[in-house]
This record gives sequence, C-alpha cells and structure tokens, in this order.
Amino acid sequence: MKPYALNKCLEILTGYLEYPNYSLESRLHNRDEKPFIPQNTYSEILKDLRGIIRWLNKIQFVTKKTLRTLNLASITSLQWSELYYCVYSMHWKQIPRHYLRKEFDDLHTTFPDRIIPAWNALLLQFLEKLTHFSWEIALKNKPLSEKISIYQAVPSFFVERLIPVMSEVKIEANAKAMNPFKDQNFIALRIVLDEGHDEKWVTETRDKYIQYLHKKGIKTKIDSDIPFLIHIPMNQRKQISNSQLYKSNQIIFQDKSAVIACLIVDPQPLELILDVTAAPGMKTSLIQELTHYQSVIIGGDIHRKRLKETEKLMSQLKTKNVHLIQWDGSKLPLRTEGKSKQQIFDKILLDAPCTGSGTFLKDPEMKWQQNKHILLKNRIIQEKILKQLKKYIQEGTTLIYTTCSLYPEEGEYQINRLINKPWFKEMMPQPLIKGISPAYSINKLLTALITSQEKNIIGLGRIFPAKQHTQGFFYAKFTRCLVSPHE
Repeated sequence: MKPYALNKCLEILTGYLEYPNYSLESRLHNRDEKPFIPQNTYSEILKDLRGIIRWLNKIQFVTKKTLRTLNLASITSLQWSELYYCVYSMHWKQIPRHYLRKEFDDLHTTFPDRIIPAWNALLLQFLEKLTHFSWEIALKNKPLSEKISIYQAVPSFFVERLIPVMSEVKIEANAKAMNPFKDQNFIALRIVLDEGHDEKWVTETRDKYIQYLHKKGIKTKIDSDIPFLIHIPMNQRKQISNSQLYKSNQIIFQDKSAVIACLIVDPQPLELILDVTAAPGMKTSLIQELTHYQSVIIGGDIHRKRLKETEKLMSQLKTKNVHLIQWDGSKLPLRTEGKSKQQIFDKILLDAPCTGSGTFLKDPEMKWQQNKHILLKNRIIQEKILKQLKKYIQEGTTLIYTTCSLYPEEGEYQINRLINKPWFKEMMPQPLIKGISPAYSINKLLTALITSQEKNIIGLGRIFPAKQHTQGFFYAKFTRCLVSPHE
C-alpha cells in the first residue's frame, strides 16, 4: 500500500478502535477528503479495513500473544493499529516481512512526523517474532468454545448464545461459513421479474443472462431451489456492478434468505399486504413482481433516508402499487376504528429489526456489536411491533415474521411468548416452503406444533450459512382463524 493510502488506513482504523459506533465506510466518505482519494486507492483502503475488522479478535489474539515476548510499557491506539495492520498483512495477505518493512519505511519518509525511533525498532522486532507464531501452540488447552471464538473470529457472546440450541461443531461451521474464503463464497443475483415469473420466460431469460455473464468472464451457478436466482463468486461483484445487465436494472443483488421470505409470503393478485419494515425495498419489489404488480403494498420504515432509497429503488425497477410511509413500526398510523372484526390486510410481513447475527459475511462490523444490551434492545423493539400488529391481524390475515438472526431470543422465543397470548390462540401455523431447516426445539409449547408426519415445528423454520449458504434467517408464518386451532 502506498504511503498516503497506508496513513489514511491507519488513521481510520485508529478512529474505529476508539469509537466503533461509526462505520468504516462513513469514515471514508468524508466530503472534504474523498475527492482527493483516487477510486482505486479508496477501494484498496476499504478492502483492507474490512479485512482487519472481519478478523479483529483473531488479529488481536495473535498480536497480544506475540507482544508477550517483547518488553513494552504502553502502546497508543495508533500503534495498535500499526500492529494489527502488520498481522493482517503477513497472516492474511501473505505479504513478506521485508516488503512490509519497506511500506513503513516509505510511510515514515513521506510523513516524517510519524517517526519514533524506539517504536520503529520495536516494530521490526515484532515482525520478526510474528514469523514464528504457531496456532497449534497458541490454542493448546483452550476449550472448544474459546477456540471457535478466536479462530473463526466471532464474539464469545455469539458462541454463548448458540450453545443451548446448537452443537459446538455446528456453531463453528456457521461461523466459518460467514467468513470469506477464496473461491468458496458466492453472492446471489436475482433476475428482475418485470415480465412475471412464468417458468418458460424465467428459464429463457436466466440462460440468456448467464451466457452474457460468461462472455464477461463471470462464473455462475444456478440456484437449485429458486430458478430466478444466479450465484456468482463474491470477488466478481464489481464486474457485475459495471455490467449493462445491472445498470439497466435487469438483475439486482439479493440474498437467497430474503427471496425465501418473499416466497413464504406467497403473495396473490388483489391482496393488500402490509410491509412493516420495507426498507431498503428489495423484498417489497419482489413481492410485487411475484403477483405481476397486481397486489397492493402499504409499506414503511422509521428511517427517512432508507425510505428515500426504497422510493428510488421502486422507481428504478418500475415497481407499481406500492405506497410508502415513514412510520415507527411500534406506532403504526393506520386507523382501525369501526373495523375491529373486518379483515384489513391479507398478509403482514414483519422483517423485524434485529442483531444481524446471521449477516456477518455481508457486514463484518456487525460482529463486534453483539452483546446482551443490543440483543435486549432488539427483543424489546420486536415485541413492541408485534404487539402493535395485533389490531391488524383479523380473521384470515396471515402474519409472516422474519429476522436475519441466529439467536433463539429473536426467533423461537418471540413466537413462544406470543403462543401464551390469548389472541394468538386463534393463529394457525402454516407450512413453509421446501428446503428450510427445522427451527430450534426450545420447549414443550413449540414442540406441540410438531406433527408426526413432518417431524418439524409447523410454521417455523430456519436457514443457516453452513447448510443453505445464505445469511442466517428465522421464519414464522401464522394465519388467524375463527376457531382456535389448539382447542
């Protein structure tokens, strides 16, 4: 990395370590400085920063283990950043030690005020010691849960929350699946179904698009379950973004987990659908495409900026019959007076705000926001919105509740809490689509929904990064009936 880029990279990393509430990208999007950062340099800085943050606790572990052999009094935040950059460069990017030394020599030549002789000498010693680091020795005698947290670079909180519902082997597999490995990670492209989803049209269009992508040197895999999804290697995302197919809104990026949520909604023509947290609009647009724009969606979001982005997407994709409102999902501004027993909405989709514990592959910064306070905050928000939705769930209304979380507290436990409510006794669990894994069996109330034929909890399901190669998601689907299904 060139001196200016390295200096900027270390500066932003230092700021992130001191104040992690602001994203890396927002720090790089400084209006005063970005025009002076060439696009290639900008991309290089962001890529390295994301790499360091993705593997942060693993890098910290290596750094601290290596520093034990050196005599240090104290280290500044900037110096920690330099050490983390060195560990990442040598262990992840496989940059030779002599090349890394040259990077820092060039940095000090360009920015002489950064020269601290004692520290520079120590940095060279650190690089020498780093070449002898051994994972086998470092992790020896540590319990498996701690090994998972360190080696797969996930917070210990993440492992602790999943141990009651998942074996340590499966926890490790899911954590590993949310870390990028060369030629192993794929992202999904969705064909925009502006001509409907007729099987023949979808197949012909998909094959035509795949042929186009192959000519551009882009590898593809057809999804085994959803015909209008195409998977491409993660490292070819930029090539897609520059393609005419993408620029003309004929294909868009959308994770399979979100597409599955729309298929579970199973929208039908002439239905009125409430999309409680519609932003950024990917699911909203697909729901309309699945009915060839013959259903009507009332959707909203609490964030004005995200709602503006949703409006822009609806315009770009020419999505019809969508009405967007800025609202707080726990205080919906929709009247129900005089209509307490009359069905207002056919379907209600709540893709609830959550910890994002199933999205680390897409958003590595989300890892280090995982803690009991964030989990509690999101649980309370989810409960408030579900309580608000009660008045809109009348006879015949179907509720679809989803979260991009692997934690049972944001999935099964929320449904378990609802099952104890008198009004929810009229809710009949609905089968989900094929290919979804069983939900966690957390107690007798949920296992009572199991049928001997299905051997799964009806109405609930999950997908996992390690099994379905998507984001981690929870799904629940219930329809309100006149007579309680539990009586």
